[in-house]
Amino acid sequence: MHLDIDLAYQLTSRIAGIGVIIGSLEELSLRKAYASGGVYDLRYIDDALRRPDANPVRNRLQTRSGFSTAWVVSRLIAALSLLLGPNTMIQMAIAWTVIAMATVVIQSTHRLGGEDGSDQMNLILAISFSIALIFGACPGVLETGLYFIGAQSVLAYTTAGVAKLLCPAWRNGTAVRGVISTRSHGMRWAATVVQQSRVLQFAFCWGTIIFEIAFLFALILPLPLLVALLVIGMMFHAAIAVVMGLNGFFWAFVATYPSAIFLNQAIRDGF
Repeated sequence: MHLDIDLAYQLTSRIAGIGVIIGSLEELSLRKAYASGGVYDLRYIDDALRRPDANPVRNRLQTRSGFSTAWVVSRLIAALSLLLGPNTMIQMAIAWTVIAMATVVIQSTHRLGGEDGSDQMNLILAISFSIALIFGACPGVLETGLYFIGAQSVLAYTTAGVAKLLCPAWRNGTAVRGVISTRSHGMRWAATVVQQSRVLQFAFCWGTIIFEIAFLFALILPLPLLVALLVIGMMFHAAIAVVMGLNGFFWAFVATYPSAIFLNQAIRDGF
């Protein structure tokens, strides 16, 4: 099996499109919270954080529900076109550019943070693909876009694994127990099972560390072993989505897998 450029962009766009659709629908469900008088009203946040450089004109614009909703709907439509459309290079260039711009605007309303690794990966992917597709007529640009996302995927997994390895709570197995016992990222039955077994706690922590660090070898593994690693990654993110409710991670990171395969092919073929 050989993954060509067109198929890599097609697969990535359709997989990522699902994640962007889910994220956009979640944003629409929270639009009142970010509107004027909502719990995430930017004026309240700037006052609470004592930000003297806050721009009142920008704040008034961003807290208007029509402004925020228009960007979210634009991103939703663009993502739907990636999922359902023919995905020609021109269409993907337009869709990814809209998604990139809309995501930057939407995330600017999240002054208290709230973006996780999946949000960051989606933004990196959107900007990278929009640039690569816009300048795709230039030799090597389309390939470079895939190389960059593939390398970003490997970097994200590997650094996450190393960071966990350096953390005592992950090494001794208590980190997973703490995370799934929280109200925001936990599930009662899963927390109960894990809390009662030190073996499971240790296995889950070290399994996560080993998998994430092992992703570094995605650059050079033979294709069958690479596919096996990616299947493990899909199962890993699916389990996290079910137990912790982090649905975005599955789509954001699995969307980088075609680029990882493309980069792996290029490295093993000597570019």
